[in-house]
Amino acid sequence: MSHSWPGNVRELKHMVEVGMARSGGRQIGPGDLPIPETRHPVRGSWEVALGDFKRTLLSEVLARHHGNRSAAARELGISRQGLLYQIRKLGLKDL
Repeated sequence: MSHSWPGNVRELKHMVEVGMARSGGRQIGPGDLPIPETRHPVRGSWEVALGDFKRTLLSEVLARHHGNRSAAARELGISRQGLLYQIRKLGLKDL
């Protein structure tokens, strides 16, 4: 309710579509919506910020799929091999 909706109706439509996909058929909850709870200032270089984002994204998707790498790759729209490459590149071997 506190989101400013800078993208107006298109952003709202996207949020609902993502929420539906993430909910897996159950009622959509706040955790299913791609609205960041807090905004953190980005520090460092482009590479550092991008690496941090990728680490967070991969960790969350893998946790959501209970470590199932094939399912995580499908959700991310990348190949399983591409996911494994990113895991190694970002130092996320323990996931």
